[in-house]
Amino acid sequence: MKFVCERDIFQTAVGTAIKAAATGTLAQITSAVHITARKDKTITLTCNNLEISIDYTVEASGVSKEGTGAIPAKILGDMVRKFTADNVTVQCDDKHNFTIDCGKAHFEINGLDPAEFALPSEIAPEYSISVKGETLRELIRGSTFAASTSESRVMLTGCMLERDGKFIRMVALDGYRMAMRQFALESAATKKGGKAEKDKKISSEKTAVVIPAKALNDFSRFTSEGENDVEISVSRSHAAFEIQAETGKMRFISRVLNGEFMDYTRTLPNENECGVTVETSALIRALERTTLVIASDQMRSPLRMNIGGDGIHMSCATIAGKAEDHVQAEISGNPLEIGFNHRFLIEAVRNADAEKIHIQFAGSVRPCLIQPAEGDDFKYVVLPVRL
Repeated sequence: MKFVCERDIFQTAVGTAIKAAATGTLAQITSAVHITARKDKTITLTCNNLEISIDYTVEASGVSKEGTGAIPAKILGDMVRKFTADNVTVQCDDKHNFTIDCGKAHFEINGLDPAEFALPSEIAPEYSISVKGETLRELIRGSTFAASTSESRVMLTGCMLERDGKFIRMVALDGYRMAMRQFALESAATKKGGKAEKDKKISSEKTAVVIPAKALNDFSRFTSEGENDVEISVSRSHAAFEIQAETGKMRFISRVLNGEFMDYTRTLPNENECGVTVETSALIRALERTTLVIASDQMRSPLRMNIGGDGIHMSCATIAGKAEDHVQAEISGNPLEIGFNHRFLIEAVRNADAEKIHIQFAGSVRPCLIQPAEGDDFKYVVLPVRL
């Protein structure tokens, strides 16, 4: 294998692909970059840590010998970050030894057998969805925080990506809280088998897939703000996210979780004993101040809220001390005293993308519903704790 590639393009491809390389593993091949060079002057760099994989395809300046090779990801990443010349020349011989040149810099690196590398399987999609990159990142940010981290309930460690008619939403829940973030997609079209369908009946068909929350957060971290549309292709075992970037095409692949996902609509409270409309930023600041005396999650003292009059009075008492605060709000219904796990409530309010939120309380021992004061872009449910 031998090719020449512009330094900036090669740096981007390497820097993106190695984010999926395994670290601290005895299986050395999972911490390697697999490189494929083709006669059509495209090269693909792939990393696969067996949880997620990333491949990045770019156009080379020239490919004089097609082939494959595998090289340790850390060495290659450290190397290309130091390059300053315009072009990089990469060669790999039959014994998997690499020769890499950039300007006057010359490296000879012992590679690995590419045949041992687990390349991601080709995905035969049952359907695909096109969504703006910014929208997908907002769906991820507004839901993954509520996913479970307990492997004893594997399905709840994932988020359900659901398309229903002209809406796309992402849902996560862990048994103590639920997060749902959604957007209207007027121009998006569901595709079957990778081909766009114009039939309105098909484009409004409901689809749902559960993807590990960790993989979704990785995807969000690995991609840049403002990137182009993301094409999501879903099969029975995997979901692939493809982005056409300025320098090349990135494909991010995650396994999917197969099983029954909890019906999140059953967590939504219907009763309304007390309602609060409050400025989101003011509530966040008050919550953060009041909970400063909770030094760690091991302190089980709940956040106490007394709702009534002109707002919310909150207090917290731990072995570290006591704190109180008050935030003005519009109150309707009956006065209420209720307690919460401070982290669950703060995370929900922090992710509420609205200037004002409405909190619906069904009682002191019933879940509360947090949603925008206007619209329905998100719904967050948090269970209270007994005082």
